[in-house]
Order: sequence, then structure tokens, then C-alpha cells
Amino acid sequence: MSWSKWLLDWLLVGICVLHIIMAPYTKVEESFNMQAIHDILYHRLNFNKYDHHEFPGVVPRTFVGAVAVSIPFVPVVSYFNNISKLWILYGVRLLLGLTILFAFRKFAERIDKKFGRLSGNFLRLTVATQFHFMFYCSRPLPNTFALLGVLWTYQKILDGNWLCAARFATVFILLFRCELILLFGCIFIVPLLTHQLPLFGWNGVIVHCLFTALLTLGLSVPIDSFLWRRWVWPEGEVWWFNVILNRSHEYGV
Repeated sequence: MSWSKWLLDWLLVGICVLHIIMAPYTKVEESFNMQAIHDILYHRLNFNKYDHHEFPGVVPRTFVGAVAVSIPFVPVVSYFNNISKLWILYGVRLLLGLTILFAFRKFAERIDKKFGRLSGNFLRLTVATQFHFMFYCSRPLPNTFALLGVLWTYQKILDGNWLCAARFATVFILLFRCELILLFGCIFIVPLLTHQLPLFGWNGVIVHCLFTALLTLGLSVPIDSFLWRRWVWPEGEVWWFNVILNRSHEYGV
């Protein structure tokens, strides 16, 4: 590893930590996932106390991301009973931020390999100087969880592993951000037309994505239906509300 690459990787971590320290508290759009993490850690099996029953928001959101982030902190909260919730907030943000930065690091390494080290270093430097990425990478928004999927998908695309990329894309479209289908649709049309990505057959993208979709919905629907107390596929309901009913203007009303 070159010194420039090493320094830039740690610069990204340092800037992420600085944002967390300077602005640890919750913006309104991340309130669902942060409150869900709180309820999972502190109310646990007392589901009647979960905040989303009283404040459900305009549309339901999936608990899958909140559950995944909460799991490492369950033993911490259990063992250190009197630990301040502020420290848990810092820890949650740091875990999410480092996860995103690790995925970005792997993506940047693919850029190094495909386009040269100079291109990779300029990518790292550009991202380090952009407020939006560095601030939001530690915020548990649906978009942040979706960003993780986008970075993983791009890694596989740069590796030439189109089928694996399609599977990652399917998971994160169905779980966190249905609008990603517009991004990935434009990307995957080229390998489909050039036969880099087979469409039909047992090794085709249709079979792989359908199987991945079944597994993804098999995870999301039971968890979210149990916690929302009704049968629901959250991202499907979000898509219906935003795209079909065109009611996205009701957010924040």
C-alpha cells in the first residue's frame, strides 16, 4: 500500500469521526432508524413501547437496517447497564460510518486497479472534501443503507462480476431504496445488450434476481410485518406511495 493511499484512507476516517463528534444528534429524516435502534437496544422484547406505534410516519420503513446496526451493541448495553445513551449514539454512528468507508475503500481499490493509482487517489481526495458524503455516511437513513449496496454493486461491476452485482442491486432495491432501479437499470442495460450478462437460463439474470428477491422479501416481510403489526413490505409501500399515488409531497406535513 502506498503512503498516499494510506494517508487518504485515514483522512476519510478522521473526517467522518470529526463530523460525528461535532454533530452527533439526529436529523428528522433519520429519526425512524435511530429511534428503532434505540428501541431494539433498550426496549428489546417489550414491543408495545416501540416508538413507531405512536409515531409511524407517512410511510413504513424497514427495520432490517436498524436490526443489523443494533446487534453489535446488544452485549454492550446489557453488560454496561449505566452507560450513557450518548456513547451508544456515538458508537452506532461510528459503526455505520466505518462500514460505509470500508465499502468505499474497496470500491476505490477497484478504481486503482482499473484506472490507475492516481485516479483512485483523486477519488479519495474528492470524497474527503465533499461535505455531503462525509456527513451522511454515519447517519442511519434509508439512503445511507442504500449507498452501501451501491458501493458493493459497483465493486462487482468493476470486477466484471455482473451476476453478483445484479444480486446486490436486487437486495438493496427491495430493502432500502426502490428508486435505485433507475440507476441500475441504466447500468445493466449495456451488459445485457452486449451479452456480458445472460438474461435467460438457469445462470441468467432473471433467475438469479428472482431467487435473490424471494430471499430478500423472505427476510424483510416477516420482520417488518411482525414489528408493524400488519402484513407489509415497506419499500413496496414506499414505491406505491411515491410513484403510483404521487404523494411524496406529504412528507413533513
